[in-house]
Amino acid sequence: MSVARELPPATFTPGLRPEDPLAAYWLRQVSLRLRREIAWRWHAQGGSPPPSAGPLLPDPRDRLLDALDRGRYLDEQRRFFTEDPTGRYLSDEIAAPPPVALAGAAPRGSLRWVAEALDLSPVARFALALALYVSWDSAAGAVIAACSGDPAAERPTLAL
Repeated sequence: MSVARELPPATFTPGLRPEDPLAAYWLRQVSLRLRREIAWRWHAQGGSPPPSAGPLLPDPRDRLLDALDRGRYLDEQRRFFTEDPTGRYLSDEIAAPPPVALAGAAPRGSLRWVAEALDLSPVARFALALALYVSWDSAAGAVIAACSGDPAAERPTLAL
């Protein structure tokens, strides 16, 4: 019998912890990747803002520049993910493997049940978790807006 590895929560709202280990893993993947993107954006803008600075959003008029800079700064971003302590920590956490498959039937309606019933690939499981994340952790909307560079874009899209 295998026991699911207990993952520390990585939510924006304290105290949220799904019962389904597979849901916990994929929701954590979403949160970690959003956190890493915010850390990169702060780094690219000259460092982390003080806690009193509030949300750091790019000027919506600079969305074109932001889109063009993504390719230009790709190598620097990759270095940040491996060399910066925060970037490396988040990248290492993202690289953690999913939990070992549990024996027995998955509870109907759980993320594990959906993933097994639809034979979802890892990318599809991530996309499902991303779509569910804002409904699960209401504090994520502002983070998604910051990652999108649009204060009104509090719902994830594939462009995220």
